[in-house]
Amino acid sequence: MALVLLVLGVPLNAITHDYLLSQAGLEPEREERVVEILEIGLTPAWADCPPEMIERVRSHLDVRYGGVDGYLDSIGFGSYDRARLVEVLGV
Repeated sequence: MALVLLVLGVPLNAITHDYLLSQAGLEPEREERVVEILEIGLTPAWADCPPEMIERVRSHLDVRYGGVDGYLDSIGFGSYDRARLVEVLGV
């Protein structure tokens, strides 16, 4: 979802705020999820929404692909596709 919001031009702080709202929804079943996460070899941190996640994803895309558009181009979601996405979902 963060990629879609980035394509739509939503400010990073708004995307981060939205992402962090997910933490409350994860809490009721967190312990059960942690058990499953540990069983597949990950740490309990995977059961949470780290506050820096969206910024780190954006930074990774910037460094590795030159930005969100570069990443999306690399997976075949080109400028036409992005323009259509904005047309359908944008304001």
